[in-house]
Amino acid sequence: MAFFMRALKKFRSRRQGAGALLALILATGTPGSELAASSGIFIQRAQIDAKENRQVVTADIEYRFPSVALQALDEGIPLTFRVRLRIDRIKSWGWNETLAQDERTIQLRYEPLAKSFQVSDLSSGAALHYASLASALDTLSHLRGWSIPTTLPDEADREKREATLSFEFDIESLPLPLRLVAYLSPDWKLDTPPYRWPLDQ
Repeated sequence: MAFFMRALKKFRSRRQGAGALLALILATGTPGSELAASSGIFIQRAQIDAKENRQVVTADIEYRFPSVALQALDEGIPLTFRVRLRIDRIKSWGWNETLAQDERTIQLRYEPLAKSFQVSDLSSGAALHYASLASALDTLSHLRGWSIPTTLPDEADREKREATLSFEFDIESLPLPLRLVAYLSPDWKLDTPPYRWPLDQ
């Protein structure tokens, strides 16, 4: 709540109320814009390796932020993402069975006073600082060492298993004026279709 109040004070200090902010960003995010079509989060590759009683996730991701998201980041407004993984047993009949699932909340923010970018895992409290956005995005682009404590059925189990990895931009984490804009503007649609792959060789 305190953060939201600070963000709102910034907007007021520039004489931009919620209505003016809405008009400004909607003007840059008209339906069908080329920017909206090319923006998003794209999972290039993902795999799971078994280590003892854990499944370790590795993935490579490409982030394409629209200008409105970069402007919000520059104002000190963090961008928050929910990363979800699910492992299912694919049944030959009936509903699939979920064998394991986990979720992480990742946040990217710019700290104007320190002039640095921070990447945080809000699920664990870990945080790293970078001198440039490019360096921060390089870290975000390489998901490594996500360990899920579970043991999958052995190879004797002939039913197929499938993993699903998804990234979701958390619009609800934005300050209220921007949240309203993000729901209406296509430039804020950063979600990507889930990435699915079979675990059986």
